[in-house]
Amino acid sequence: MTTPPSSPAQNGRRSDDIRTTSGRTFVVMSMVFLLVLLVVLLVVSPRLQDQLGMGGSRGFSAPENPVEVTLELGGEVVGVAVWDAGGVCAEVEDGTGTTYRTCAEPDPLKPIWAIDAPDDADPGYLLVATPPDVVNIEGRTTAGETFGMLTQARELPAAWAIVPLPDGAVVDTMTAFGVTNSDLGNAECGVDTGATGGAERLGGGCVVPQQD
Repeated sequence: MTTPPSSPAQNGRRSDDIRTTSGRTFVVMSMVFLLVLLVVLLVVSPRLQDQLGMGGSRGFSAPENPVEVTLELGGEVVGVAVWDAGGVCAEVEDGTGTTYRTCAEPDPLKPIWAIDAPDDADPGYLLVATPPDVVNIEGRTTAGETFGMLTQARELPAAWAIVPLPDGAVVDTMTAFGVTNSDLGNAECGVDTGATGGAERLGGGCVVPQQD
């Protein structure tokens, strides 16, 4: 039996069906790709999680109960490092009773996770957050004065070093050292596009280059 030839109308419907199916497939594949891309970005970017209101632990796994470790400066307790659902943050109280809060932003490619030197703090201080394998921080001011301090609270996912700053001191650079006194990397200050904390005492801000 001979099949009658398709009419132009039937051919048109088949073409429409093919285009419709292709269009739906493209839309589905695009949505899958975007979903996978978003998941990857969320996994590798704690900062993006914070901006989206997700993963409030700032990249750190939250403990069952908050953990606090005291921070000392010159033998006196000046604050605490807190590890809770909000991440690992330090709260330092200056001589006037004002409390300043700084949070670590973990990055496996950087040896320094936060730098802060509040302009209004009295007396002035420099606070640095690092990975726990950093033992001490050494650096200098723009006037050539050198400073160094052992890290504290190393039992937390982020360690902290706090250094007193003389009046008028502006931080120039600092270096993180490991257990064997190995140079783990540095931070350069005096950069307008750097960290937001301590605009004057950090010369505008600091940047931490990624390490290989």
